[in-house]
Amino acid sequence: MINLKSEAEGFYTLRLGTLDAEGNEVDCYEPVPTFPNLITNGGLERMGDNSDWLSRTYVGSGSAAPNFNDSAMNNFVAVTTTLQSSVTGTQSTAPYFTWIRITRRYAAGEAAGNLSEVGVGWFEALFSRALIVDADGNPTTITVGAEQFLDVTYEFRFYPKTTDDTGSFTLTGSVGGTYDYVLRPSVVTTNSGGAGWSISTSGTSMRDTGNSFVGRRVYSGAIGSITETPSGTIMNVNPLTALGYEAGSLSRKGTMSLGLNSGNSETGLKSALFRFGIGTFQVEFTPAIMKTDERLLDLEFSHSWGRRA
Repeated sequence: MINLKSEAEGFYTLRLGTLDAEGNEVDCYEPVPTFPNLITNGGLERMGDNSDWLSRTYVGSGSAAPNFNDSAMNNFVAVTTTLQSSVTGTQSTAPYFTWIRITRRYAAGEAAGNLSEVGVGWFEALFSRALIVDADGNPTTITVGAEQFLDVTYEFRFYPKTTDDTGSFTLTGSVGGTYDYVLRPSVVTTNSGGAGWSISTSGTSMRDTGNSFVGRRVYSGAIGSITETPSGTIMNVNPLTALGYEAGSLSRKGTMSLGLNSGNSETGLKSALFRFGIGTFQVEFTPAIMKTDERLLDLEFSHSWGRRA
């Protein structure tokens, strides 16, 4: 089992404004600066097997401090699923991460009144909750007028581990023996659902293994840097198969199975590239695995996630 590790965090931005008779936005402003959130235990758990954890936005008037076990707003006021915009990308310099900024709108009157808390999540549950805070980080209240719309933008970030993981494993069969491996993220500056890093508007399940051959390959050459892919002859293989999610594990296991006609090379299988969850990874083997058309090979991986430290 070769283990991967990633971390998550998020931020809220609030925006108030009105619409004129022609529907144009006027008098728009941000009542408080962008502020961080708390990702709930239930939210991390939801990532394991679902892709709906960013599908709703909540506001409330409660004042209780966010708690890892929060599953609802402290004093619910309104919910919206109205998508105003969704933009995704990657950070081009260290620290590397992929991000999505989802803006959902409360039309005039839908969130009118005094608000002090905000959250995102899925039907009747919270991925994230935060108290609205001022520039000094102190809890505060914003007032939404009856004629004002409220835009809530949630920026979710997902960080790969940027240092190498190393280890060894033992293969059985005719190529049996001990193999060393080096594991690192791949193409961390590429925003793509194939070979790259990306998050869907409502959230991406950690069981996702991509839908493109470019995200599932083995190679005859060594792995590249964290912004690159492996080198050498490319051999497309079947996608990684995600195994069932174990509740409470915050970890997803999967197997890349190479049949008789996959991954064969005269010089050996030196490295592999695969998408697992939100990102893409690469692993290098020493010595190269001498896979042939008379041999089957299963490579097992595990991808775990948690809050950013």
